[in-house]
Amino acid sequence: MTMTYPEYTALPGLRFSDLARMAISPLHYQHRADGDAADDTPAMALGRAIHAAVLEPDTYAATYCRRPEEWADWRTKASQAWRAAAVAAGRVVLGADDWTRVERIARAVHEDRLACRYLRDGEAEVVLTWQREDGRRCKARLDWLGRTSDHTLVVLDIKTTRLQSLAQFGGAAARYHYHAQLAWYLDAVSAAQGADAEARLVTVSTLAPYDVVVYRLPEPVLEHGRECIAEWLATLAECEASDTWPGIAMGAERELRLPTWAMPDEADEDLASLGLDAEGLS
Repeated sequence: MTMTYPEYTALPGLRFSDLARMAISPLHYQHRADGDAADDTPAMALGRAIHAAVLEPDTYAATYCRRPEEWADWRTKASQAWRAAAVAAGRVVLGADDWTRVERIARAVHEDRLACRYLRDGEAEVVLTWQREDGRRCKARLDWLGRTSDHTLVVLDIKTTRLQSLAQFGGAAARYHYHAQLAWYLDAVSAAQGADAEARLVTVSTLAPYDVVVYRLPEPVLEHGRECIAEWLATLAECEASDTWPGIAMGAERELRLPTWAMPDEADEDLASLGLDAEGLS
């Protein structure tokens, strides 16, 4: 089932992006649940354009347009009138630099041998709803649900990133709980469609040379994601039952801890006090 994002948002049910706020604190979850969403940013807007260009090129062509080259900005009355007409027609206007970047990123993904394997057959922005064993209603909106040539069902998630190395992105994936997000999606497919699926994460750099990486999520990584989900759901149930939503400190004083780089090692301090050089000689 496909629908617009506002239609999906209006559906009853818990979505992952809200649940993951529990990783910060119940207070942050409640703030989001009350309808207070984060402000839109240029990076988020660019990400939506990239998603459309990669996964729904027809929608991208019908929705997005490029600012005419004769206007470098919107200072003139003519440019402002043109932009107003475009917005009134439901178009999203991109500047020349963003337009070129989006095109190059989409081309990089579609020309990548591994990524295009999963994009040949499938559907974008698939909405799934299901009910957990505890009775909680849930929902998910998958970037892409496809099948490979051997009929393997694959949940594909597209992420844009400025990070270039595998280690850097691994750290970002842990911080943003991408493994839990994919586990949530796989559980959605299993519950809503009664099917097993594999998970793939496709990243593309927003900086030249627009490198594309396809990540396979091994079972131990997905299982850790499910453990995160179970912990957040358990905390959520407790907060709902007591109607208490503590913040990060959980109502207690906390000890300030500095990162290791900010605290000199005691052993190093002891050696320095002896006045020894690098060879251990005074």
